[in-house]
Amino acid sequence: MALEFEKYTYRVTWSEEDGEFLGLCSEFPSLSWLAETSEKL
Repeated sequence: MALEFEKYTYRVTWSEEDGEFLGLCSEFPSLSWLAETSEKL
């Protein structure tokens, strides 16, 4: 099953606690991920 990424709302913010960028998806509130740069999200 392929996901159509255009259907989702993503947000990237800085996590002071983790010292990395945090990626979030509005439609899946429990889904998040960390990356060293915002480009890697």
